[in-house]
Amino acid sequence: MNRKELQLALEKLSPEDFQDFVRKFGGTHESPESVVRAFVDNPSFERRLCQLLDLITEEEKIVQAALDAAVNYAKERQQFGQRIANFQAIQWMLADMATQIDAARLLTYRACYLESQHLPFIKESAMAKVFAPEAAMFVTTKAIQIYGGYGYVKDYPMERYFRDAKICGIYEGTDEMQRMTIARSLIREG
Repeated sequence: MNRKELQLALEKLSPEDFQDFVRKFGGTHESPESVVRAFVDNPSFERRLCQLLDLITEEEKIVQAALDAAVNYAKERQQFGQRIANFQAIQWMLADMATQIDAARLLTYRACYLESQHLPFIKESAMAKVFAPEAAMFVTTKAIQIYGGYGYVKDYPMERYFRDAKICGIYEGTDEMQRMTIARSLIREG
């Protein structure tokens, strides 16, 4: 993205969306020109731009590890003379977990694709940043349920995955701010 493209994109934002953008990238810029001067001339601009989306990949690692551990545990754990992986309730939990992971992954890929094509991606990034932490909490909660009481014990990895998933939602910005970004984009587009 060059200086002119960035400035044009920033000028199209509403004042509220511009402030959201500035908050996400750090700083107290008052105009698109000041953002352009501060970031485009800085070689780390592209890296900082991608950091918004990189945070989501951290959650992806956590939830994939939680799903893998839950699947392995379900295949090993015996109850009532059979593996718990044979129980429909466990199968449904695993299916829902995999679906949530894939949906979060696809939202992230979409935002990355739009950014790579130099298209507006703030709304899509916010969607991914709202959905991914919620999916991470859903997945790790279901994984703990599959583990039963062992899910809370530090001898098993699930307890750590749950804590790690929770913190991801906190350091990416509040859900409310992400939802405001999405809503403002929808209203402006509609």
